[in-house]
Amino acid sequence: MRQLIFSMIVGKKIRALRKSLKLNQYEFCKFVGVNQSQLSKIERGFQSLDICQICFLSYKFKIELEWFIGDIKKELLSGRTLELEDFFQSKQDIELLQDHRKED
Repeated sequence: MRQLIFSMIVGKKIRALRKSLKLNQYEFCKFVGVNQSQLSKIERGFQSLDICQICFLSYKFKIELEWFIGDIKKELLSGRTLELEDFFQSKQDIELLQDHRKED
């Protein structure tokens, strides 16, 4: 469960970075080294980037690594129970989560 939450936090950051660069998914996925379908899953938190990919993006776009993972650290230190629905933006995303939970 925690892994899914961490993936969602990083995914939101990846999406924010891509949008700030004014790149579409097709253009941005070339930097990440994944295809467009995988990038979509990453941005929604259903697939993870490995630490090497995150470090590369940090270097390439001159962004502190802490920006990508700082929210994860805050959540871990807070001791608060995370609600998955807090990370979703649409009804479709919530339905995907429910489907994902059924598969586990």
